[in-house]
Amino acid sequence: MIVDAVKESRRIFERIVTYSMVKVAKVFQIIGFIAIAFIFMNIVPISSFLLILLLFTNDITSISLSTDTSVYSRKPDVWNIRSIVYLSCILGIVLLAESLIFIPINLAIFGMSINQFQTSIFLLFNVTDQLLIFTIRERNSFLKSRPSNMLLIASLSSVLVGASFSYFGILMTPISITAICTIFAISILFMLLNNFIKIRIFKAFRIS
Repeated sequence: MIVDAVKESRRIFERIVTYSMVKVAKVFQIIGFIAIAFIFMNIVPISSFLLILLLFTNDITSISLSTDTSVYSRKPDVWNIRSIVYLSCILGIVLLAESLIFIPINLAIFGMSINQFQTSIFLLFNVTDQLLIFTIRERNSFLKSRPSNMLLIASLSSVLVGASFSYFGILMTPISITAICTIFAISILFMLLNNFIKIRIFKAFRIS
């Protein structure tokens, strides 16, 4: 009983760290991107309604994170706030760079209107949020352990809903399947990059 309680308490600690890092990184990405797009390009990259819809869909996944089955630490956990914030900001910068790439892709290559551009950014933020959770939930490779069924279902449902709404134009202006596939492909590439960065920083700061 005592051993099981210790294991579960350490899993809870891992979930709290994951939740905290995801929130910091996503705020860095979203606020940074909105500010840059508005100041330097004089465009609003995502409407207020789509931002609220994004927060709603992402919060469902965040709640399901409490059921995750991430691997517990083999030694007592200690809060290392500076390292956690440092890593979160680095991951946020990488996500911000990914978002900025889509400005020329969406406007120049795909020739999107402002409304279509807002839809694409909504989907981008939606997809990267889900992938970031799976990137951070393990301190080593994200393939180390299988996520809980509820987390998988919630995350997959969020992405499918976002992609479906974007394609069929439900509550937003529709975008092409090519644009949607491009968002998924680039987001997966940046997920692998973030995973590489995460492993190196966790080892450097000895975060287990």
